[in-house]
Amino acid sequence: MSRAIDGMLDDFFEIYEQGKLDPEFVFITHSIAPKYASYIREKVEERVKIEHLIESSAGSVISTHCGAGTIGILYLEK
Repeated sequence: MSRAIDGMLDDFFEIYEQGKLDPEFVFITHSIAPKYASYIREKVEERVKIEHLIESSAGSVISTHCGAGTIGILYLEK
């Protein structure tokens, strides 16, 4: 799982470095995965200035279909 999260972060940072990321709002959304969410938050805060970095719980549909441990980074591109 850690390799998958690092790959997701690599994609996120690539979009940021290309100047395509809207830095106003970024969400870290998960389903019973606070350890992974904390890891992502730490890595994002080390490299990127985000105005509002928000951690949220995935809703019932995502949690039911994907299960515990689901995690994602949600953002808008410019």
